[in-house]
Amino acid sequence: ELTSPPPITRLTVMGWQGQACAGSAAVAAAVVADLVKLHKNYLVMDAPTHTVRQHWAEGCIAGATGVLFLRPLSCQADSLAVDLRLAMELYRCGDGALLFRAEAHASHRTNDATLVDLIAHYAADLGPRAAEYSAAAFVLGQELVRRLPDPQLSESEVLEKIEIGANF
Repeated sequence: ELTSPPPITRLTVMGWQGQACAGSAAVAAAVVADLVKLHKNYLVMDAPTHTVRQHWAEGCIAGATGVLFLRPLSCQADSLAVDLRLAMELYRCGDGALLFRAEAHASHRTNDATLVDLIAHYAADLGPRAAEYSAAAFVLGQELVRRLPDPQLSESEVLEKIEIGANF
């Protein structure tokens, strides 16, 4: 009898830096983790870091059933704006299956007046590089998270998400 793998409801959000814009992957992963917590039915698990060194599977920490993996594909930045192309992939930890993939591109001012509080928040948490990338990561993150499928949570998972949300 064939059984389907359990649905992914518990995930980590990780970024891989590669060659594009130093620091952009960690910022994008932190921003997307927050957006997923707010707008999707996943239980986002805190990982020791938002970045992986070599492979998305490094995000398969104890209890995680999936990894939402972010990879900057291209990036150009100066003091006024960031042009960023980002790929987002959802992998299942149990068998490594790629379940979802999307790409988005945005050019955004680094000093967007409408996002000044968001920029300050991520810069305080992640350092000065976050001030440079957080506005573009937020704009891209909103688009990518909007496309991400939503899982169906069990009653106990819904209660856990509510509890986690109260501490967010």
